[in-house]
Amino acid sequence: MQCSSSQPTIKPWQCGDPHLYEVPKNGDPWDNCHDLVKRYDNEMCNAWRDEAGLFSAAVTAFTIESYKWLQLDSSDVSVQLLQQISVQLDPMPTSAAVRINIFWFLSLTLGLSTVLIGILCMQWLREYRREASLPHKDAVALRQMRYEGLLAWKVPVILSALPLMLQLALLFFFVGLLDLLWLLHHLVAIIITAVVGLVFVFLVCTTILPSLQYICVADEHLRVPQCAFKSPQSWAFHRLMNATITKLPAAIKSIYPRFFRYWRCMSDTDWVAFDLRWRKLRDIVPVTE
Repeated sequence: MQCSSSQPTIKPWQCGDPHLYEVPKNGDPWDNCHDLVKRYDNEMCNAWRDEAGLFSAAVTAFTIESYKWLQLDSSDVSVQLLQQISVQLDPMPTSAAVRINIFWFLSLTLGLSTVLIGILCMQWLREYRREASLPHKDAVALRQMRYEGLLAWKVPVILSALPLMLQLALLFFFVGLLDLLWLLHHLVAIIITAVVGLVFVFLVCTTILPSLQYICVADEHLRVPQCAFKSPQSWAFHRLMNATITKLPAAIKSIYPRFFRYWRCMSDTDWVAFDLRWRKLRDIVPVTE
């Protein structure tokens, strides 16, 4: 005699079937989810909007002063002197004049382009944050669709490029200014060159220090005060270092094992992801016997 035991067949639950267990009724979960994503979007968009506003103010002040150079005021003593000099000089512009104008007009063009792209980005973000009169569940789904589009169409990358464009515009402006000063007066040029040089040394150092700290710290768990000089340009340099080091031959990377740290951060998309991974590594408790 054989005994057979049969177990009841459980049908997998599908969307639309009655719930096997009731969902706890602690408020509307979609309402809570909507509040969380809305808070996240507000913080993200406000940070981008503040940066774009800073760029617009800086470039506007620069263009107001630059616009005056295109207008001739016959009562201005400097204009009268320039007119006298232009009569005495050959009509063909000198190579120095061509260089200075190239640098300054490049600077002006990049500055105005930064303002234009910044305005477009603010329009995109305004539409991204625009809410329709929908239930919370539909509002979250709509927001997720927009957020995926925001990332897929590289809007954060475009916004990150704005400060780089502005800094490049300032670089061209300073190069043209120094070129002009070295033609006019060497003592003034030396002083201004020294000041500009210090500023750019500071810019370069603050750009590369976060990456250098990451690769040079001896502590395996990175339990050191993290370098706070994080910016779009420092992130661009960090990604460049990442791409360069990961392509090095294994024999070279084995000479300096800390190069392998960059393998761990290849998936980081921004400084926030980098910080979260740093904190996770720092909080690891070593196992001791």
